[in-house]
Amino acid sequence: MRLICFPYAGVGASAFHGWGKALPSEIEVLAVQLPGRETRMSEPRSLDLLQTAEEIAQAIKPLSDMPIAFFGYSLGAIFAFEVTRALRRIGGVEPCLLLAAAMRAPELPSGVPPLGDLCDMLFLEAIDKSYGPLDPIFENPEIRAIFLPILRDDVRMIDNYKYRPERALDCPIRVYLGESDLAVSFKAAEAWCNHTRAEFGLRSFPGGHFFIRDYLAVLQGDIASQIEGYRQKSERSAERVLIKEGE
Repeated sequence: MRLICFPYAGVGASAFHGWGKALPSEIEVLAVQLPGRETRMSEPRSLDLLQTAEEIAQAIKPLSDMPIAFFGYSLGAIFAFEVTRALRRIGGVEPCLLLAAAMRAPELPSGVPPLGDLCDMLFLEAIDKSYGPLDPIFENPEIRAIFLPILRDDVRMIDNYKYRPERALDCPIRVYLGESDLAVSFKAAEAWCNHTRAEFGLRSFPGGHFFIRDYLAVLQGDIASQIEGYRQKSERSAERVLIKEGE
């Protein structure tokens, strides 16, 4: 089983460092590294989420030789959703699970006004007000000079995102929400149910948009449980097929 993770705005694949050890050993954890971040810092950043999702889907397609699940946090949730749809278009396959955290359903307008073009001071104040305290790395001027442009472009990317209707997914969707998230209401998170023809579930956590900081282990445990549930269901389905063929 592979779990492919999509990071939130302003960070790279290292946001999922340690997940491989935290989850059961039979789950291979991979993280998407967008251009212009960390090991791809020299590459130009994209402001086109849909085009980037197509490129990611092309890269992920060879990994669908075994069951895969997608987990995305905030901006990463929209990426996980659009990569799922792109993968279906180019390869006729979907992940077995789509796990989306801290993000409204894709078709809904943002509850936060466009922020990408604000000056640095107002931009950081607006991010802090809408999404909660910034990562402590932004307190260091030198580090802030590196990461602020990345965060700004990621915010612009989600500001520019335009949802395009397609048929609902065949894979189950599970959504995670911070109970006091000012950017994502319960109703906006629950609307993800319209994007699957399979099972839908929602779990809320105490805290705001970045509840992951305080409840990472609990979140990882739930993800592992969802994947184990899929595995058991697949084994039961395989057993039924074998029994039927042996009759």
